[in-house]
Amino acid sequence: MFRKVVLASAIALATMPAHANLFKVELEWEGSNEAPIVFSFNKAEDAIDVVDIDFIRNQWHNFGENVTADRAIARIEYRGVPLELSYSTDDMGNETVTLKSDALKIPLKEWTGEDALDDLKDYLIMVNEDGREILTEINKAAVRETGFDPVAGNPNSLMATMVGTIHGLTNTSITGTNQQDIDNQWDLGIRYGSQTVGDMEVTTLHLPIAYTFKLDWFPGHRLQFRMPISHTEINSETNNYSLQLGFGWTIPLIDGLEVTPAIDYGIAGSGELLTAGVLRALSLTTRYDFSLMGQNFTLTNSLAKIDSVRFEYDDEDDEAGVTDTYVIDYDLSNKAMTNGVAWHMALPWQKLAVQAYLRDTRFFGDKLYSEQNNELGVNFGWSASAETNTQFFVGVSYQRHDRSEFNGARLNAGLTF
Repeated sequence: MFRKVVLASAIALATMPAHANLFKVELEWEGSNEAPIVFSFNKAEDAIDVVDIDFIRNQWHNFGENVTADRAIARIEYRGVPLELSYSTDDMGNETVTLKSDALKIPLKEWTGEDALDDLKDYLIMVNEDGREILTEINKAAVRETGFDPVAGNPNSLMATMVGTIHGLTNTSITGTNQQDIDNQWDLGIRYGSQTVGDMEVTTLHLPIAYTFKLDWFPGHRLQFRMPISHTEINSETNNYSLQLGFGWTIPLIDGLEVTPAIDYGIAGSGELLTAGVLRALSLTTRYDFSLMGQNFTLTNSLAKIDSVRFEYDDEDDEAGVTDTYVIDYDLSNKAMTNGVAWHMALPWQKLAVQAYLRDTRFFGDKLYSEQNNELGVNFGWSASAETNTQFFVGVSYQRHDRSEFNGARLNAGLTF
């Protein structure tokens, strides 16, 4: 059977009257009578560029025109990590840029010359002479301290959507149809969300795409290939993208009981946040369909081991005779567990059913900003027949997180044929 799913979800959260940008910067002209100026940005590079001479002189026109060096200090909340940058210059054009961070235990670092700011940016993204990977340390801090990282730490991140995909695409029946009886099928869907998280405006678009086919030479066995795609927009300016590729093999054990071992890879990144990461997930999902007192029930469990994948890139400078190494890594190792129960209630009208469900998801391992959520929902659906998973449904659910700013209701509608 060829199956298409058209799924639309709207997420409604309590709204607030205004939103704040992702990066906050306080700029001070040290030793002057000028008051500090506070800026906010949605792009990482804009936050660092506050110590560029052109930006500083747009604020104070006579900066750097004194015989003694003028010094501007920028205190930046950079993806949840406090950084202190400074820029100093005099009337001869001598330039110095410094970096210090108590949170990352970075002592005062100094660069001089007209390329000082570019050298600072390289220091943040390269493997340094002392072996430190500052960007990796910032990445790991960001998933712990902020709710907007594209890779992990929040419900819209790659890690969260991978866990949801692992559990959700293995358990798609609304009416409790025995999955072992379903023929080949496509899962093509769309989920849209618009919400206010704390003081940030967030919109999400998720496309869960999968194809499942039966193995005639192994009765009841099924293979599933999946490729979900996601996009998150924050404050109408910052864009996070993710793509997943996965493969699962469903194995029936007894009537109604099956397990699905799977492997999934995902990549996520944001040009505005100047970050990217790759995750690998090994998982095992168990589903048990059974009947009790004339009603159908489903118990589900997913266990996943999720690790970040490290990528290195060497840039050779033949003239200088040096090789710069750049790294993409989050240095994460986590486990996730999702437990669910669903009650499929047949209605007296032909082919109509109601599903009530409860799901709980928890993350373990490296510290994440949000590590637990549960969802209580109900779907009202129509099924074409007892032998297929062709169905139409509408429903509503409420999600509760350990971080209350992510709490909210979800409206669902779906059509399969």
